[in-house]
Amino acid sequence: MICMQMFKKFKRTSIQRLKENASKLGTNAVVALQIDVEPFANSSTILVSILGTAVKVS
Repeated sequence: MICMQMFKKFKRTSIQRLKENASKLGTNAVVALQIDVEPFANSSTILVSILGTAVKVS
């Protein structure tokens, strides 16, 4: 349960950072989001990657 709550928090934070970075580029939308979660072997650590394409929609 705690792991899922932490994942949701990381996901929200990552998406917010993606939006902020897109805005700095002068765009107003992010499309084609891809979320990857990879656990490290023999560890309780996970890597969460969120990718997207910044676009300007008129």
